Amino acid sequence: RVGLVHGHVCPATIFLSTDGVRLLGLGVFAWEPDDLSDPRRLAALPSHIPANFFSPEMAAGKPTDPRSDLFSLGAVMFLCVTGTLPFDAPTRQGVVERLRSDAPAPDLTAARPPTAISPAFYRIVAKALSFKPEQRYESAAAMLAVLEALPPP
Repeated sequence: RVGLVHGHVCPATIFLSTDGVRLLGLGVFAWEPDDLSDPRRLAALPSHIPANFFSPEMAAGKPTDPRSDLFSLGAVMFLCVTGTLPFDAPTRQGVVERLRSDAPAPDLTAARPPTAISPAFYRIVAKALSFKPEQRYESAAAMLAVLEALPPP
């Protein structure tokens, strides 16, 4: 609601409790737009910050906005549904190169064919994983509204 960018949305920063979901670690990862343009800068990041959840704009060293966090959330959702990372490589640099390539995210239905999971949910994840920020949800509130409108399984 206030336009903050978390910059480090990943499974380790999402906390589920009886009173809801909390995003931890805000401000732990100070993001500067050109940090990852130099592989030495990527190597200097703490090892607990996984590149697999970076947005393409983070990987390319471009400015981010809240839609960057929605991309990262889409990667977390992909992992939750399939058990695999949508963007993976043997090294962090390889992951960053994959994210810079503008190649589309893997097809969620190929990674895990629909069963009890709604095809509409798959479309939500695919939209969150759009490489172009303007093709993602405008805000977390907009994405949440679409998720809440899904019929129960």
